[in-house]
Amino acid sequence: MNPRTFMLVNGSCHRRQEEIAVVRRFLLLNEWSEDDNVDRADLVILFACGAFRLNVDEMALKITDICSRLKHGAELLVGGCLPLTDRENLKKIFTGKTITYTDCAALDMLPGAERRFETLPKVYGDHASCPPLVVPGLPKVRTLRLNKLPLRLTRRLLRYLPTPPLRKIVSRLRGDERMEISIAAGCSRTCPYCAKRFARGSVRSKPVDLILQRIAEGTMQGYQRFDLYADSIGDYGQDLGTDFGTLLDKIADCDAHISIGIHDLHPQDFVRYYERIIGLCAAGKVHFLYVITESGNERVLESMHRGIDTFDLVQKLLAVRTYKGVFLQTAIIVGYPGEADHEFEDTVALLNKVDFDTVYVHCYCDMPNTESSRLDGKISHETMSRRLRQIAAAGIKHSVSEARRECDHAFGSGPIG
Repeated sequence: MNPRTFMLVNGSCHRRQEEIAVVRRFLLLNEWSEDDNVDRADLVILFACGAFRLNVDEMALKITDICSRLKHGAELLVGGCLPLTDRENLKKIFTGKTITYTDCAALDMLPGAERRFETLPKVYGDHASCPPLVVPGLPKVRTLRLNKLPLRLTRRLLRYLPTPPLRKIVSRLRGDERMEISIAAGCSRTCPYCAKRFARGSVRSKPVDLILQRIAEGTMQGYQRFDLYADSIGDYGQDLGTDFGTLLDKIADCDAHISIGIHDLHPQDFVRYYERIIGLCAAGKVHFLYVITESGNERVLESMHRGIDTFDLVQKLLAVRTYKGVFLQTAIIVGYPGEADHEFEDTVALLNKVDFDTVYVHCYCDMPNTESSRLDGKISHETMSRRLRQIAAAGIKHSVSEARRECDHAFGSGPIG
């Protein structure tokens, strides 16, 4: 009898990679065989993003496409955030089983599932564990460093090496390649426009020692840069009786020449942990910092449940800006309900003052069951488009085409919206 086959389709974000890996491990332990072809697989699991209307509609098209290609008797499971961020609209096109990052019970109902999902090692919590780090092809990497070679010679090596895996080895040896570590999931915030929080669940963190262990293993394999991910990284440790500042202190104490990327940091948490962050920047231990400002106007920020002293925030961001080795990123929402033109101009002014290396420009769109979807004062397509042109004219570094696409889609109609 041929083994049952599965295929995982990742339409989710980088924060979810370890949780997806646990699903893969569950299937392999239950003697399923992995395939890379939708047409052949007995089971396809799509991990679907459900953050914004554009994401939801793109995932809807993907679901329809997969369903049309499944062989007779094969099954599609939809996972990720979508089943919880837009459940009712999903039901219009898909009536099969779903899993989420906090509920994978449907996996235990699969044929031959003798090993229960709940028995697998946990990604987060007191009893979390990391599978052994296996990075083939780098024996005794601690004794070799290509960053000692002239840059021109290294570029030649990268250009003429025959395969991408070998190029990755050179990048790792130079310390350019980054290791991604998910340190927490879940969010304690109540941002009124955010549908993702319905899917994230409560805060779940990795123990500090486990994160430091992964960093140590990475340095043994030649990594020098470590990107730390979480849904709201400043919430780290709430469930374990610790906090993000404690983790930063431990990283500051590391003897190894490493640096970290800090992703998805709430401005309030940036201010809270500013002294530790700026200290790490001064020590050359931060290469990336993503502080999600959303707006530069204090009334709008209060409406978003993200109130902050914007002058103080800007001063602290400018201090980080003095460290040229730190790539500084932010995100804003254009056209939040009730946002007046002069309030939007405060956002443009903040972006100009700080001069971020890049900005995610999101156009506001209603998402199901969110508080902001029930607010008055919705911004018109014409006003939204004009504001996007203002951002472009101001020289703000962002993806003009992506912002335009999101704006147009927010005022159109999608497959299930």
